[in-house]
Amino acid sequence: MAVQEVDVAVSPFIGTIDNTEDVVLSLYGTAPVDKLRFKRSEATLQYNILDWKGGESSIDLLAEIGITSVVTVAAKFSSNIKCFKVDVVMQAEAENTIAGSLIRRAFFGIGFRIGVMAFGINEDTKISSPGVLSAASTLHVAQSVYQVVVVGAGVEAMPILQPLLVASTADFDVQTFAVLGAVQSSLEQYITDNFANLVPSLLSVTLDLSALTDLLFPGGSSNYQTDILAQTFAFERAYHTRTLNEALVDPRVRENNLNTQVIAHVYTNILGLARDQRPEGPVWEKVKFILRAGRY
Repeated sequence: MAVQEVDVAVSPFIGTIDNTEDVVLSLYGTAPVDKLRFKRSEATLQYNILDWKGGESSIDLLAEIGITSVVTVAAKFSSNIKCFKVDVVMQAEAENTIAGSLIRRAFFGIGFRIGVMAFGINEDTKISSPGVLSAASTLHVAQSVYQVVVVGAGVEAMPILQPLLVASTADFDVQTFAVLGAVQSSLEQYITDNFANLVPSLLSVTLDLSALTDLLFPGGSSNYQTDILAQTFAFERAYHTRTLNEALVDPRVRENNLNTQVIAHVYTNILGLARDQRPEGPVWEKVKFILRAGRY
């Protein structure tokens, strides 16, 4: 079976946690810490051509990457907020030298990110991209703020970037968008000329999804969607106070080809129940908490 992988954006911090070194800290809680370690070789990173990537984002993601102004704005404008993120970054890929980790490789970058929030949007205005937002802000049919964060160390000294850094939390208008284009044009040459003085920052990692699934669902199929269906079924049956024996003979198990090992794992290992024991009291409260964690 081919190895399944997934790319995950992370904060740039690698450190020691629970007496384990080289842990990608923002992944803490995803798996045992010894499975979340990363260390690259000493070989020089090979960077690709400067890339511009922009698209819709979220308040949580912007805050995670250091766009802190979004928290203040979100507190004042609780509805009708749109977030965007633009990356102007040169990237390099590095394989993980630590055996047994879920992290197969990581991506490092040098450049800058800009987070934009739009609020007070005219109900007839559709904002679908940073470019559209800059025009809308200029025409006063939407309000906006932006913040720039440097990716890696050393780029902040770039003269042409200074106006964006100083003007952060100002309106993201057509003039700002034009400055972004000018900065992009100059950034690649600046990185080339000053490469020895720049320190790249961790951007994202590639996880072995098959191995992660095996950790989350012992006895599972290494197919995340298939196993999550069985897990969700188990928790829903437990929520309705069904025993493991009752859950396993439910006709929907056969109809949906659900993995009975995953169902049994939920009852016995996560909930600590015998096959004929009903989820009651604290166990039922735990089931309720799990099922409602993502609900509003």
